[in-house]
Amino acid sequence: MRALPAARASSELPELLSGFERDVAGPQGDTDAEHEALRVLIHERHAVLLADPAFAQWLDAPHRHAAMLAWLLRDQVARIEQADRDADPANETLRRELARLRTEHAAVVRELEQRRAQADIGLMAAGMVHDFNNVLSVIAGHASMVRSTASPRDLASLDLILQAAHRASELSRTLLRWVRHERPRPEPVDVSAVAREVVDLLAISAPSRVLMVRRLAADLPLVLADPIELRRVVLNLVVNAWQAIGDGPGQVSVATGISGGDAPEVWLEVLDDGRGMKADVSMRVFEPFFSTRDGGTGLGLATVHSIVHRAGGRVEVWSQPGRGARFRVSLPEHTAAGANASPQRPAQE
Repeated sequence: MRALPAARASSELPELLSGFERDVAGPQGDTDAEHEALRVLIHERHAVLLADPAFAQWLDAPHRHAAMLAWLLRDQVARIEQADRDADPANETLRRELARLRTEHAAVVRELEQRRAQADIGLMAAGMVHDFNNVLSVIAGHASMVRSTASPRDLASLDLILQAAHRASELSRTLLRWVRHERPRPEPVDVSAVAREVVDLLAISAPSRVLMVRRLAADLPLVLADPIELRRVVLNLVVNAWQAIGDGPGQVSVATGISGGDAPEVWLEVLDDGRGMKADVSMRVFEPFFSTRDGGTGLGLATVHSIVHRAGGRVEVWSQPGRGARFRVSLPEHTAAGANASPQRPAQE
């Protein structure tokens, strides 16, 4: 019989028990050393097993009861191992849950920090909008005073100044609504009327090298949209077309019409004969902050896409390098008006 140390590590209990069982089953039946090693190990490292009075009695019994002790100890070890196996999945579940909660907590903290930053930006923007409106009021007020004594030749320019001030005030109110997280205010709108108004307003500031062409259909069905936001759509598409033409001469066309079919849609198109785009670029033009122009913000077309989507419509683009681009905004016909309207062919203006 090999000599055994008086105490072993807890992980060695199953191994020591196996040796004890082999000695019990052997022809010599000499289990004294193994029995003593088990007794010392259990008393020092596994005293919890002694809570069972029957087991404690067999553990300290003479070695002639070794077979019974081996059976009892094997049963106890099996119970411990099973409890460990049962505990492992539960512990692993708890660890995963703790990791998930920590991740969620970090995400909530980041979101709170972002919201604080947005609140600060919103407060600053609201103050700037207020000051900007005051400046516009001064411009509009003085333009109105001058208009009352202006010559007929200057009246048109003064009217454009007043109109521009009014539209700028609307844009600032739109910004204020965005800062306050207010929803758009849709109403029945004539797309051709909005397009004509914006093009007239932009005509005075259009690059001299760019020819503006209007093909706006008359008597279109109305669409349900926020008129201020719809003006922003036309404005951004036209300015984008100007920029696409570059430094050379070119033409920008603004057209409206209605598509036939079971669900008629009113459409607005802005076409340019500028540089055009490759397919991989045209697929990304509506992504926020994506721009191929030096100094571009990448927000104009992203704003168009967002506004049109909120209005229940869609915006599409067709383009090829060297052949310009065509942007089409399609909006559902307002069901309360113009349900029986027939498709209109754009008329040259």
